[in-house]
Amino acid sequence: MPQQACIFCERAKPLVTITREHLFSRWIDRILTPELLGPDRSFERTAAGADGVATSKTWPTEVIAAIEAPVVCGGSADGCNGGWMGRLDGQVEQLLEPMMLGKPRILSPEEQLTIATWAAMKSMVLDYVWEPEQVIVFPRKPGRSCTASSGLPRTRRSG
Repeated sequence: MPQQACIFCERAKPLVTITREHLFSRWIDRILTPELLGPDRSFERTAAGADGVATSKTWPTEVIAAIEAPVVCGGSADGCNGGWMGRLDGQVEQLLEPMMLGKPRILSPEEQLTIATWAAMKSMVLDYVWEPEQVIVFPRKPGRSCTASSGLPRTRRSG
């Protein structure tokens, strides 16, 4: 069944348009090229079934990079996808790109929190793509820990 409400702000159709969010931001595939990592780049997921048996599945990176999940509101500056999510993605790109290319750096606590928030956001989007019989890390409920104003977890908000 298609997602009817944004997994972050809970706004639903017809008040908002549900748009697609890339599982992995396009800039990651632009940076981690086959020339950099080798031609056999892949993505592997291991999950434990209800019986406790772990199974692994591997996909070519190009397949994963192309997946978009229609689970967030967007299409305007006040939509999550066109607002705080896009800003957060841009901030993280600036922080991670140099490190992904082998340039060491020390991250401030604020920068660490920014990256952690982005990773949680991407994990929540990813959660909506896996098959229902697989173990889910996050409950399939809207991401109440993120706010439309900043994307930061409410418990870590300052001021």
